Amino acid sequence: MKKFFAPVLFCLMALLAWHHTGLSITMLTKNDPYPLYTTAYPYYYLLFGTINYLKDINACPHLDRFSFTITPFHQKANKGRDFDGQKAFLGDLEGTWDMLAMLYGPVPAGNTLAGTELGRAKTIIFGIGPDDLVPNDQILTDTSGNVGFFSVPLKYRKSGVRFEISVQPIEDFGATLQFGFADIKQTLTNFIDLTQTVSLPDTVFPPLVVQQVEQLLMSSTEAQLTFSQIGLETCDFESDSIEDLRFWIWWRHVYEINHCNSYWPRVFVIPFVQIEGTAPIAKVQDRTKAFALPFGNDGHASVGFTTGFHLDFKDTIEFGFFGGYTYFFPRTINRFRVPNSFIQSGVFPFSTTVRRTPGHNSIFGVLFHAYRFIDRVSFYAEYDCIHHTEDKIELVNPDPAFIPRQVECLSKWRVQVLNTALNYEATPNITLGLAAQWPITQRNAYRSTTFAGSIIATF
Repeated sequence: MKKFFAPVLFCLMALLAWHHTGLSITMLTKNDPYPLYTTAYPYYYLLFGTINYLKDINACPHLDRFSFTITPFHQKANKGRDFDGQKAFLGDLEGTWDMLAMLYGPVPAGNTLAGTELGRAKTIIFGIGPDDLVPNDQILTDTSGNVGFFSVPLKYRKSGVRFEISVQPIEDFGATLQFGFADIKQTLTNFIDLTQTVSLPDTVFPPLVVQQVEQLLMSSTEAQLTFSQIGLETCDFESDSIEDLRFWIWWRHVYEINHCNSYWPRVFVIPFVQIEGTAPIAKVQDRTKAFALPFGNDGHASVGFTTGFHLDFKDTIEFGFFGGYTYFFPRTINRFRVPNSFIQSGVFPFSTTVRRTPGHNSIFGVLFHAYRFIDRVSFYAEYDCIHHTEDKIELVNPDPAFIPRQVECLSKWRVQVLNTALNYEATPNITLGLAAQWPITQRNAYRSTTFAGSIIATF
């Protein structure tokens, strides 16, 4: 029975990886869903001493026990792609900001628009009280997304330093810990008033209404006063914080094929499994700031596992496949903005307390590795497709005015990236590396590019 265990386990892990049912330590943030912590080849985890002995590169067997990595990084994005895959400003990924639509829908209990710019605009444009419901036959919607809309271009920058520690107390088993410190800047270029981009004859609105919308909702003074009154700060965002603590334990083993057959290439099959978790110790998103971002999973702990395998041809290259899934634990969030009308987009006038259960992340990846293709220089490339499913948003204090379903629909995103890295072995124990994470395609996510450099010490 024992002699069949390893082959059966390997086939099972290969099947899991191919069908996306493994788990990976991806993140909840769509600006940085798969952060770089090292330039080293992923999933080798202190294996180079063993694999070099099996490849006859080292004369004596050597088991690496410990590694420590320091990785400064810089990430940037000016654009993203919306739900339709079209390029969009970062502030428009979930829709341009519809100022006029904030007048629609019932006012939630305990709230009022009386004495606010929104209430004043509702009275002047529709001739009703500030808290009255706009009749359906009076609702005005510009399907072209111009009259009453702001477009919100942002510049996103994230810089910092990350650390990785791996230990291997016994052969094939070990643990890895990752942590870091980052500074995030997200700055507003300017609010673009899309009402000014159309001429009056081209709109479906009466000219008087267009003028009223422009004067009461879209002027710089009125818009900023409105944002202030609904408790939303639109200043540039800049903050720093430690990042979430990431950790996992892993198993992998090297199986050699064709060792005694000189007519066939020597191949090393390396299946692996790792069980992972994230501790939410980073700053969470400040919901009172329109352009704030979290430094990790926004306060949500996560667990997961990854499984896959590699095929390492002794004298040529290595490639592999892996799959993953990440589960995020729910938490209660205060001042969470929820729409009170299906027409609203981009910005919502009211907030409430919710219980958020994030959707899961799934990942599928393909790896390529050229070990020492030039002297002591190695190269790897990794393609990753990460998909975040729909969140579940539950009102802590139920109110029929709120529509959490609309927020749930906006929570899905998908990212495809390509990680590339060059590593140079300066000494038997020190490796220097440069890496980049290139965006390929996105849906409702940032088009982020990351550059990083690592110093890796192995003992």
